[in-house]
Amino acid sequence: MNYLQNYILSKSSYLPSDKLFILQKELEDLDDEALNVVMMVEMRQPLVALILAIFFGEFGVDRFYVGNKELGFAKLIAFAVSFVTLFILIGFLLFLGLYLWKFIDCFLIMRACKEANFERLMLQIHQYKAFQHSNQTF
Repeated sequence: MNYLQNYILSKSSYLPSDKLFILQKELEDLDDEALNVVMMVEMRQPLVALILAIFFGEFGVDRFYVGNKELGFAKLIAFAVSFVTLFILIGFLLFLGLYLWKFIDCFLIMRACKEANFERLMLQIHQYKAFQHSNQTF
């Protein structure tokens, strides 16, 4: 087993299993310098995302952790609006909707975290390839 396979095996719990083959093919095309750059990409832990979703999901902390800032802000704003309007019926209904969203997100967040990790790696790979290509043209 070579270094590349060890890396993929060690990061397999952080990435979607159906995309490991794609990642392996992309990494095989890179030189050692590019591999070192790609291996420095920060990966988010799906289990931490799940724990954040369970305990702080209504505030959007789980989505901020994964990198989905838009959904994180949407959850945070929904919480603030429902908290402010809690004394009337609409605030109570918003809270119910927010906690339903939180419950559903608890099932989706681990997959979203793995997808975000894969996208970060692929972005780094493509940026490095573009950088190499631009340096070769000069």
